[in-house]
Amino acid sequence: MKRFRRPVQILLWVIALYHISLGLLLIFSGDLSIRVADTLYGWTIAGSPELGIVGEILGCYSIAFGLMMATAAGDPVRYRPLLTVGIVLIALRLFQRAFFAGKVMEVFQVSSGRYWSAFLFVLAIGGALTWARLLVHQEAPELAA
Repeated sequence: MKRFRRPVQILLWVIALYHISLGLLLIFSGDLSIRVADTLYGWTIAGSPELGIVGEILGCYSIAFGLMMATAAGDPVRYRPLLTVGIVLIALRLFQRAFFAGKVMEVFQVSSGRYWSAFLFVLAIGGALTWARLLVHQEAPELAA
């Protein structure tokens, strides 16, 4: 993995920074996060105090996931189980997005094209993280010797 170490670390840092930024946005700027959701995902969201609180809670989880990926970026071989947790989380997100697609598109008034484009983006991130985990797995036996 030595030749792939830097690309794996870059991937993990991109995932980490995205999730930390998103989490901070959800916690500290409800109005801006609504505009970002519209710009990135095409979602139409009517803000409410309840939604703001739920967004803040989700923001904490997003930051925690980002910190987990940042930790893994520091030493992907040592922290390879965190990559596995990341893959599981992304798989759950993809399942949720596929299973509730119709409901989400209706509630947030998002077109199917925008919705499935975002789905494919998450799928690509999951595929890249799976690729990274496989590369890390190849180096792991070398460490045990």
